[in-house]
Amino acid sequence: MLPTCPDADLDRLATTIVSSATIAPSKHDQYGIILTIKNMKRYLATDARKLIGWAYDVLQQRTPTKA
Repeated sequence: MLPTCPDADLDRLATTIVSSATIAPSKHDQYGIILTIKNMKRYLATDARKLIGWAYDVLQQRTPTKA
């Protein structure tokens, strides 16, 4: 059976991504985020739709809105 992606992992990663600095982020912070996202690929076979929806939601939170 293929593993499924735990919601707690996605919530933790989303919080990290949204709260990370958008202007001149440190390489150390970005490296940790990149590695975590890379490890998520193991869930693509079972949770592709969930991961795509999650990525869209996180990017919406991260992207500044025009006033």
